[in-house]
Amino acid sequence: MRQAPYDGRLAVGATLPEDGVTYYDVPTEYRVRPGYRYTIVNEQPVLVDRSHRIVEVID
Repeated sequence: MRQAPYDGRLAVGATLPEDGVTYYDVPTEYRVRPGYRYTIVNEQPVLVDRSHRIVEVID
């Protein structure tokens, strides 16, 4: 899994770049709202919406 380096503040509401980040579909067993994807940023998984805005930082 490819991780994205990110220098900004990793928090809900921050927007990640479209390029240079690999976004993955969330497995259906997690029952996440359609359109949400996830990625790994600085070794931290985050859930993002269609505009690449972080909606949840997963612990």
